Amino acid sequence: MDKKKFPTEMGYTLLEVLVVFSIVIFFLSILPPLFISLQNTIGREHFFGQLEEDLYFAQSYAMSKRTTVAFQYRASNRMYDVTEIGGSILIRRTLPENVEIYRGDMNSFYFKRDGNISKFGSLYIKIEGKIYRLTFSIGRGRFEIFEE
Repeated sequence: MDKKKFPTEMGYTLLEVLVVFSIVIFFLSILPPLFISLQNTIGREHFFGQLEEDLYFAQSYAMSKRTTVAFQYRASNRMYDVTEIGGSILIRRTLPENVEIYRGDMNSFYFKRDGNISKFGSLYIKIEGKIYRLTFSIGRGRFEIFEE
């Protein structure tokens, strides 16, 4: 005649489980916008990093080979080329879908044999609704990117 003692709490109540699930769902609903924002930031940084590398490559190629190297943006094809004058295409890049380049006052330009740029001015780049200005300084081919 032993009476077995059962614990009064065998598990979680339905209410406790629903509260935990609602908290988890709330936090999971917050995460996708954060990932999208992070993905956009990474994409923008990758594009500007690649553009800078291409421009530095064009300048160093012009100086090392003692030749003229042109940078030309083609709006109809959404791409830009880095080309050795009288030679071959060194780099051809297609722009990502969310990137647009506005010529500003620089239709095309080239790096001279000494690394200087042929003219100074600005290109405008629109990424995800934000506009950036790529400004080339006179002489030495220096450039900077500013957010407008």
